[in-house]
Amino acid sequence: MKENEVMNSVKIEIAIPEDVMFALNKNTRELSEDVKKLLAIELYNTNKLSLGKSSELANLCREDFIKLLSQKGHSLFNWDSNEIKSELDALKKLSKEI
Repeated sequence: MKENEVMNSVKIEIAIPEDVMFALNKNTRELSEDVKKLLAIELYNTNKLSLGKSSELANLCREDFIKLLSQKGHSLFNWDSNEIKSELDALKKLSKEI
């Protein structure tokens, strides 16, 4: 999704104290974009949204969302040890077939 591409959306409002806005030194548009990116990261990390939907929420292409995850210290892969073992087993099986 391109940065300025418009999608069907629902508007959610939250109240931010003026002194917090002042302390952040951001306008409402900048803060809104930051909040959407942070929410997208959280929803991706908790497996509530896919990579694609998280990218869409953050208003970024997938590549830029992956970069954002990295910049914020988050992994692209949120696998537990069982998922990692399963993937490694599948790779071993494939390598034997080749």
